[in-house]
Amino acid sequence: MNFLRGLLLDNLGLKGISLLLAFLLWLQVGSQQNFQRTISVPVEFYNLPVDLEITGDYAKEVDVIIRAQRRVESVGRMSAVIDFKDARPGTAIVPLTADRNITNGPSGVEVLGIIPARLRLELERIAEKTVRVEPEIQGKPAPGYQLAAVRSWPSEVTVTGPQSSVDKMTQARTLPIDVSGRSASFTSSATLDPQDPRLRVDLSTPVEVEIDIEEERREVSFARISIEVEPKKEGVRLLTRSLKLVGSVPISFEGKLTAKDFKARVLVDELEPRDEPYELVPEIIPPQTGLLRLESLQPEKVKVRVR
Repeated sequence: MNFLRGLLLDNLGLKGISLLLAFLLWLQVGSQQNFQRTISVPVEFYNLPVDLEITGDYAKEVDVIIRAQRRVESVGRMSAVIDFKDARPGTAIVPLTADRNITNGPSGVEVLGIIPARLRLELERIAEKTVRVEPEIQGKPAPGYQLAAVRSWPSEVTVTGPQSSVDKMTQARTLPIDVSGRSASFTSSATLDPQDPRLRVDLSTPVEVEIDIEEERREVSFARISIEVEPKKEGVRLLTRSLKLVGSVPISFEGKLTAKDFKARVLVDELEPRDEPYELVPEIIPPQTGLLRLESLQPEKVKVRVR
């Protein structure tokens, strides 16, 4: 028992000093301990000329290896910045270094490396082009009906983007408009879908699309349609005597039409006498408005001589 008491209490001062020195040494070694980790930071660009655009795939973030004497839980707004001052179209290989590209690092943080160590970027000039709007129609109208016409407003739009993408653009299609089961004309608002995500459309509102749906039609033809001159006057002579007409009527039309039901006329009131015969497009007057749709006329022009 006396032995243990002596072991603990003898030279108590020296033992206390030794313990204190050990504690201070532990603090010194602990304070010099380094923490290392890898963090992801965003890539940011500045001074990019207004007429250039970065195209293709490139790293939106890079990994930064950092070391600090304390555990770093957050790096705040640290980022990898690239200065594009004096940039030109083409391929740019950009090396990344800590002193030139890493900004807003926390105090006491040392950057050991950046992965990847360089970025490959493609720069293209920005171009614009006016293209027609092409509504995308899907589905089929109700049985017995057909799609007659499709019109859009506006009919053209301006697209902007990298030169290579703009050059390939020939039309701006809309998202699909379904006409399934429709038996009457209607108007629909449609959003443009340039498909290439690098292209921008100069249009803040949806496109208005007018879709005409009509009854299916059947073809009819009529030969030897007579031609009249209006007004009738001396010195005017028809060199073309008759016409052949090809058209269409609704399939539900059950009436009978003949060449005599049609009227073809040419207007000669303002024609001056001359040796060369005139070639005039005749006006066809059907027996009923909206019944017949003219598809072709032979001949397309009527010859008239005015003396």
